[in-house]
Amino acid sequence: MTFRSLIASALALALCATAQAAPAVGPADLSGLARDVDRAESVRAVKDLQRTYAQYSQFGLWHEMAALFTADGVADFGDGPAIQGRDAIARALIQAFGSGGLKPGQFHTQLIEEPLVNLAPDGEHAQGRWYGFYLLADGKGGASLEGGVYENDYAREGGRWKIAALRFHPQYAGPYETGWTNWKGQPIGLVPYHHTADQAGMPDLGASGPAPAARAAPLQLAQRIQALVDAQTVRNLQNAYGYYVDRRRWDDVTDLFASDGAVEVSGVGIYRGKAGVRRAMERMGPEGLTHGILNDHLMFDTVVTVSPGGREAFARGIELGMIGDADRDAARWEVTVFRNRFVKEGGLWKLRELRLYPHIRADYALGWGKSRLVEPAPDAAAAPDQREATPTADQQEQVIAAFLGPDPGAGAPVAIPAGYRLAATTPLTGPIPAPAPAARAATP
Repeated sequence: MTFRSLIASALALALCATAQAAPAVGPADLSGLARDVDRAESVRAVKDLQRTYAQYSQFGLWHEMAALFTADGVADFGDGPAIQGRDAIARALIQAFGSGGLKPGQFHTQLIEEPLVNLAPDGEHAQGRWYGFYLLADGKGGASLEGGVYENDYAREGGRWKIAALRFHPQYAGPYETGWTNWKGQPIGLVPYHHTADQAGMPDLGASGPAPAARAAPLQLAQRIQALVDAQTVRNLQNAYGYYVDRRRWDDVTDLFASDGAVEVSGVGIYRGKAGVRRAMERMGPEGLTHGILNDHLMFDTVVTVSPGGREAFARGIELGMIGDADRDAARWEVTVFRNRFVKEGGLWKLRELRLYPHIRADYALGWGKSRLVEPAPDAAAAPDQREATPTADQQEQVIAAFLGPDPGAGAPVAIPAGYRLAATTPLTGPIPAPAPAARAATP
């Protein structure tokens, strides 16, 4: 079922749920729609699961990563024998990287994107193909790059989607200084696809058998459909922000914000209102790209949640910045975690809080193994409304922007390792006001 047909069904269900409207769908139609909604939510849940895996990896949350697997789940990282079972997977990660999160100077950012997910007819299993690109550092001055393809299996266990089998097929790797080469110097073969060519554009391969009796009321289904649509709209808004920033289109960026929007750049300060948003953007330079300027900010591993009621939403992900000025022979890498808040105003989603937590800033020539930069204070023209203390590079790496919910594998709050600081736990702006009640028609 497409989003367009889901929206049409949501409107019909909303009318059906009112006391005055005649039933618009029968029990069989309602059961079929309930199954379609569950299947659409399942595809979204599988994608969020894999992106959460990448978000946990960035801070060495090995136990949380292992909890994303089924009880007998398998992890094949491509450099040794496959590991089976959650506890064994956690032990293997700790043995490789150490316990208690990453050590100072270690860097383990996984950018896992380009999902091609197919939900099986039974609705309880799925398969997914992803591209993985790793930025790594050992904490001793060494940095490296690694990339390859995932071909993964997923299963629903105890009502939660889990990774049943993670299979990473490494294709290249190498030190930052000298660049990458074929994995272990071997020829790179084609990683087999889990789907046929006809199935590539079918995230849902179609349900099998009759739909079980619907357990949700029509209005609940309508709200779940709307939440799916809202989440996709918020994701599009987040991506639009990234495209505008790439081209330094500050007028367009500012238009994405609510009138009472705010921007926080950790270690710099907080900017408030439309004028503040514009000043925050101009930290990166004036409107428009000029000769030799590179200002790319790529969004990865983005997870979106929509709050009950559909008036508020959040997005958390990883931003890879490639910043340069060819005329000055200067360039740097930036890796930033964003945790943003959105509000629906008059039926239109807007950014209300843009919160940026720089994780790594490194000189391009030296790489992130040997270089750690701290963003300088902005000049007076781009000064924040509220300043923040500038962290050291080590302190910057030990800040974790709050995740958007409990661990989707275990359903428990994420345990933050000792020495790390949890940020973005309280909003920058006030509560989202409830919509005004609809006016009642006068009784004749």
